[in-house]
Amino acid sequence: MKTKSEDKRLALLKAAFAVVTEKGYFETTVDEVARRAGVAKGTVYLYFKDKPAIYIGLVDWLLEQALETIAAVAARPVSPRRRLEELFSTWATGMMSNPG
Repeated sequence: MKTKSEDKRLALLKAAFAVVTEKGYFETTVDEVARRAGVAKGTVYLYFKDKPAIYIGLVDWLLEQALETIAAVAARPVSPRRRLEELFSTWATGMMSNPG
């Protein structure tokens, strides 16, 4: 079970993902991440030191999501070929839904 703090951090990462996807890293601001997450700017700084720390947290979170997906597909009792097909299908679907 996630704590309130973990939920808030995840909400900030999801907001950061949305902003970075739309505007790119350099045009993303802490103010915009806070606004998208529905929190005060100071709340962002309770979880992340600065904008680069938000980005590092975002990359870590995205890699964690990718590894969880890979582990789930790898654990399925299907042929290696089918596993690869599922991995590529999942990757392609992710790329199409998040082209940024």
